[in-house]
Amino acid sequence: IDVGNWSNGAFTVSGTPTNAVRVHTHRTAANGNAVPLMFAGLIGVQSCDIHASSTALAVANYPAGFVGLNSISVDKKLFSASYNSSVTTSPSRNNYDSNGLMQTNGSIGQSSHAGCWIYGNLNLGPSGSKGGGINVSGNTTTLAQALTATEPPMQVVSNPGSVSRTPSIAQNATVNWPAGTYYFTSLTLADNATINFTGAATVYLDGNATLGSTDAITAFGSIPANLMIYQSAGHTFTGGDYITMVGQYIGPGCTVTFSQWTNLQGSLMAGTFNLFDNDALFYDEALGTNSSSVTISQVQ
Repeated sequence: IDVGNWSNGAFTVSGTPTNAVRVHTHRTAANGNAVPLMFAGLIGVQSCDIHASSTALAVANYPAGFVGLNSISVDKKLFSASYNSSVTTSPSRNNYDSNGLMQTNGSIGQSSHAGCWIYGNLNLGPSGSKGGGINVSGNTTTLAQALTATEPPMQVVSNPGSVSRTPSIAQNATVNWPAGTYYFTSLTLADNATINFTGAATVYLDGNATLGSTDAITAFGSIPANLMIYQSAGHTFTGGDYITMVGQYIGPGCTVTFSQWTNLQGSLMAGTFNLFDNDALFYDEALGTNSSSVTISQVQ
């Protein structure tokens, strides 16, 4: 058993920061437990050695709900609520729970905001502030300590289904991507483009994402727990009008910007979170505290 650091597709024993554990197992002739071979025995090969290793990567807990660590900018008619994906996968302004959660260390709102509602709770860092047009049905709490989040380590992998590391989805196109772990250095969607995942997936986005209008990125089964998107620091995730995203997004060092009539289901944590008119955020209560782990296995 090795303890160390996993980053960029490599494990370093005793590396820092410590974020992974690697376990080795062996069945070998030297140990007297080699794997017996039935058909190969006909040509004189009675057994073979096998070596396996599996690495478990721990990903830190992140603040839950919809989070802008630095600030959350909204214009007007924000609608923030909650739902439970084990009950429904189609929340709406007429079908929601009032357990929404938004969090920021800075300000939420701007000078022109109006008619913005958080059906749930709002958490502010010690220096945080709420604009006058932000209405909260639950509690507005000033936290004793600022919200923090570590940068997610990027995992450089070969993408399932031979998907490009720089995917660009054409206008009006729909793609169906299989389950697995993906690594992108950019992500581009033209207008009215759709990405559907056909199984649970994790995306490491080591670059910018640029979406047009009327685009959709949807987790398998429309269950947010089935899609996690990690974005590396210093990048942007930008969408136009009428964007739909179902999943989880973690980018503590990134700026996320959506225009009007965006529909987000699941959770999102950015450095800076910008919203405009009539955007709807539905926090999936089934996600809990947004903690996760990734397992990388190898057999030889």
